[in-house]
Amino acid sequence: MICLREPPKRRSNRLIGKFPTVKLEYSVWYESELEHDALKVLESIPAVLHFETQTIQVNYLDGTTWRKYTPDILVTTDSEKVILEVKPESIAETPEFQHFYRIVSKTINAEGYKFRVITEKHIRKQPSLNNIKKLLRYRRLDIPIDVRCSIKDWVRTNSNTTIGSLVHNLNNSPEARALAYGAIVQHIITIDIDNPLDDSSKLSLTNPEGNNHVSFFI
Repeated sequence: MICLREPPKRRSNRLIGKFPTVKLEYSVWYESELEHDALKVLESIPAVLHFETQTIQVNYLDGTTWRKYTPDILVTTDSEKVILEVKPESIAETPEFQHFYRIVSKTINAEGYKFRVITEKHIRKQPSLNNIKKLLRYRRLDIPIDVRCSIKDWVRTNSNTTIGSLVHNLNNSPEARALAYGAIVQHIITIDIDNPLDDSSKLSLTNPEGNNHVSFFI
């Protein structure tokens, strides 16, 4: 059985920091730097409407014993809810954790949720994570409507255009580069996140289905 619980409101021995997501009106806590990186990746995925940490409790039966489990992250998209457990690969591969995963998966799936365990192999793929960290600096950048339209029109009418050519079209200034990166992280346009982010990165219009690089986790 899955129950809602109050999200943590203050730092504890396990909670080490807060992540200021733009997908919610409040910041969410994280317990490790690996979880922090996972939140950054989720922040960059258009299909993720929002995510919360430690807001549900799973009651599950282990043999004849009822146990409680508080998942790390609950992700909501427009079509499903996914529970993510963040673990170092060295823990995720142990027999004890595999036993836990098999039992808890049955309970979570029966409630209509997906359950995924993600490790540093999923979260810290390079150059993807470094690209995301760089782009997230611009996620709150104010991009005027006319500039948004100009960027979309440029990418639409110039096939195989790149970040470098867009920056040049936007007057080739530091502000122009910030606008280009802001347009990417705000899902106005998109890049192949799995390739290095530089002036040669090819641009395209964001998929209206909001599904760009969603395959990271969910």
